Amino acid sequence: MAFQPEKEKSHVTHLELASRQVTLDDSRDESPLNDHGRDHVDSKESLWQASKRYPKVVLYGFGLTFGILLYGYDTAVVGNVSRDFGSVLNGRPLIPATWLALWKAVGPVGAMLGAAIAGLVQDKVGRRLSLVLGTIIVSAGVAICFTSNLPKDIVGRRTAFLVGKIVLGVGVGQIITTTQTFMSEIVPTRLRGPIMSLIPAFTLLGQLIGAVVIATQRYSRSSTAYLIPLASQWAFAAGPLVVCAIMPESPIWLIRKGQTEKAMDAIGRLRKKDENVMLVYEEMCQTVVGGDHRSHQNNSGEDTRPPKFKDCFSLSEKRRTLVSLWAYTTPQLWGVTLLANSSYFVQMVGMDAANSLLFLVVGIVLGLLANLISIWLISKAGRRPLMLSTFSALTLLWLGMGISGFYQGTVVIWYTAITMMVVITVAGLGVWPASYAVGAEVSSIRLRAKAQGLGWLTSSLWTGVFAMGLPYAYNPDAGDLKGKTGFIFTALSILGMVTTYFIVPEMKDRKPTEIDRMFELGLSARKFKSWAGDQPDGTRPAV
Repeated sequence: MAFQPEKEKSHVTHLELASRQVTLDDSRDESPLNDHGRDHVDSKESLWQASKRYPKVVLYGFGLTFGILLYGYDTAVVGNVSRDFGSVLNGRPLIPATWLALWKAVGPVGAMLGAAIAGLVQDKVGRRLSLVLGTIIVSAGVAICFTSNLPKDIVGRRTAFLVGKIVLGVGVGQIITTTQTFMSEIVPTRLRGPIMSLIPAFTLLGQLIGAVVIATQRYSRSSTAYLIPLASQWAFAAGPLVVCAIMPESPIWLIRKGQTEKAMDAIGRLRKKDENVMLVYEEMCQTVVGGDHRSHQNNSGEDTRPPKFKDCFSLSEKRRTLVSLWAYTTPQLWGVTLLANSSYFVQMVGMDAANSLLFLVVGIVLGLLANLISIWLISKAGRRPLMLSTFSALTLLWLGMGISGFYQGTVVIWYTAITMMVVITVAGLGVWPASYAVGAEVSSIRLRAKAQGLGWLTSSLWTGVFAMGLPYAYNPDAGDLKGKTGFIFTALSILGMVTTYFIVPEMKDRKPTEIDRMFELGLSARKFKSWAGDQPDGTRPAV
C-alpha cells in the first residue's frame, strides 16, 4: 500500500512522456512511411478507402451491432400474450389498458437503470465485461418472461411478465450503452460518423426481424405465439458474448488503467499488421492525458482519479454533456415514438388493420435503407448540416399532415400513412444517424462511459414519457387529434432545428484532441467547422 501513490505517479509520467513523443512526431515530415498507423484524417479520402485502411475496425464495428440488433428486436418481439395474460371481454381475451401501459413503460425505465449501471461498470471492469454482464442480465430477463405463464393466478402471471420486462430493459440498456462507448473508442476519426450511424440502421433491422418472427406465429392459438419470439432473444443475446470472446478490450480503457502491454496488444489486433502500433499507442496516450490534465486543472483532482457522473457537469464538461444529452433527445422531437406505433396510429386515423401492418413493415424497410445510405452521407456532409436540413424538411412534412387532419376521407388516411413513411426516410438520411454520431463523439475520452450512460438514460426517459403521453393526444377516448397530431411534431421539429443550430458543433473529421481544444477555447457551435488550429506563435484564434 505504501508504494501505491508512487505507482500512480509513474503511470501518469509515462503517459506524459508518450504525449510529448507524439508532439515531437507531429513536427516531423508526415510522409506515408513516417506516419503509417497514425489516425491521419484526409477529408478527400472516400468511405471505401478508409474502410480498406482499417478493415479489422470495420469488422469489429459490425460485430458490435449484435447488441444493437437485440435492442431493436426487443421492441418488436413481445407477440400475442393475450391468451394467457388477458381477461375475457365480449368473448375475446384482452389485456387491460393499465397492464399494457405498465409493460410499455417498464422497458424504458429498465433501460434507464441499465444505462446508469453501464456508466459505472464500464470504467471499473472494462467494456468487454460490461457487455458480458449486460448479456447475462438480458438472459435472466428473457427467462423470467418465458416462465411468467407458470403461476396459476393471472395477476401473478402479469406481475412476473412485468418483472421480466424490467430486467430485460436493464440488460438491453447496459448493452446498448456499452456498445456505443466501445465503438466510439476504437473507431478512427474518419470512420467515426459512419460506424455510429449503424446504430439506428441495426435498430430497425432488429425490429424488422422481430416483425417477421411475430408474423410466423400470427395464426398460432397456443402459448408458442409469444414463447417462440421470447426464446429467440436468447439467440440474439449470444451475439455479444461471441463478439467479446473474439474482440480485444478498448485500448483507451487499458491505457487509463496503466496496462501498457495489453493496450498495445489490443491495438495490434484492431489494426493491420503493417501499422506502427507504437505510434497509434502514443497518439492514444496523448488523447487520454489531455483529458486527464483538463480534469486536474478544473477540478483540482488527481489525474488518475476515477471519473464520476458529477464530473460530466463540471465547468469544463457541462457544455459537452448538454450537447450529448440534446443529441439523445432529438429522436423524440421528430417523432420516432409515434412512428414506432405507426400501425396503431393509422388505424386510429381510419386505415384497416391489414394495410396498417403493411405500412409498418414498409416504413421499417424504408428507414433501414435510408440509414444505410446515411453511412455514406454522414462521411461527406457532416453532422450539423444533415441535422439542420432534415429537421427543416420534417417540419414541413409534419405541418402538412397536421393540416390534413382537418379533413376526412380515404385520401386523408393514405396521405397520413405516406407522410409517416416519408418522415422516417428523411430522418434516416440525416438527423437520426447524425444525432448518434454527435452523442458519441462530443464527450471527452475520460468521461466517455459516463456521458454515454447519461445519454442513454436521457433517451430512455424521453422514450417512456412520449410512449405514455402520445396516446392521450390521438386516442379516440382522449384528445382524438388523429392527423392533427402532426402539429405537435411541427412545433417540436422547429425547436429541434433552432436548438441544434445554436448548440451542436460540426465535429466531422476532427480528432478527439482537436475537439477538446475547440471546447477549451469556447468556440461557438458555428465556428467549429472553420477552426484551423492554434496559430504557430501560440496565440489563440478569434472566438
